[in-house]
Amino acid sequence: MEATSAAMVSHQAMHRRLFALVTLIAIAATGWIAGIPPSSAQLADEAPVVISWEETAVPLRAFHYDRRSLICPPTDDPTRYPVWGDEFYTDNSSICAAAVHFGVITAEGGPVTIQEVDGLENYPSVERNGIVSESYGYWFFSFQFVGTFETVAPE
Repeated sequence: MEATSAAMVSHQAMHRRLFALVTLIAIAATGWIAGIPPSSAQLADEAPVVISWEETAVPLRAFHYDRRSLICPPTDDPTRYPVWGDEFYTDNSSICAAAVHFGVITAEGGPVTIQEVDGLENYPSVERNGIVSESYGYWFFSFQFVGTFETVAPE
């Protein structure tokens, strides 16, 4: 039984590396994806990129641990965009909806800074600020909100 468990962990690690490699190749082949500049380090004086509410952190996989300053525009319904997790979100979650969930912005939008980090074994479902995140098992990459900010009061 232990050999099977070890083989499964090894298989997951290999699958994670292969997935990261394929993502790197795809990003390199397509250049800028979704308006997020693919530089290895974002300059402090670089203007944040305005993104849509459909935008995810998937294009940032190749720039693991880099921080990106983004601006979420206003929306009439932040609950219609998918979010998985709490504090650490799957990188295929809506960045802006996760920002509302976390409490960084409201439906009126605003600036956010995210950082792509390693994936987790489990992502919990939590209701916060009018958004119910979904639970999920293992996922390859996560993102979190970073920087100095005050969380906003729920609407």
